[in-house]
Amino acid sequence: MTIPATIAESTDLAVKKSRLVRSPTRYLVSAMLAGVYIGVGEILLLSVAGPLEAGHSGAVRLVEGAVFPIALLLVLFAGPRTSATV
Repeated sequence: MTIPATIAESTDLAVKKSRLVRSPTRYLVSAMLAGVYIGVGEILLLSVAGPLEAGHSGAVRLVEGAVFPIALLLVLFAGPRTSATV
């Protein structure tokens, strides 16, 4: 892509995202879903790191650091689709 085409596409995407923010209902639902996804990630974290903690393993911090980003990826991948709306 050329630089002007990239700038035009970025501008269009920014306009679509600004319209999504102006919809309070959609914004609230997206925020609640993001909280649910983080909660699912935390449950996964506790179910994976819990037995390690009970066994006094030294790898608890390493496992926690490896599992928590999964929750953040859920939020990123399941975020609002701007191309389908607007």
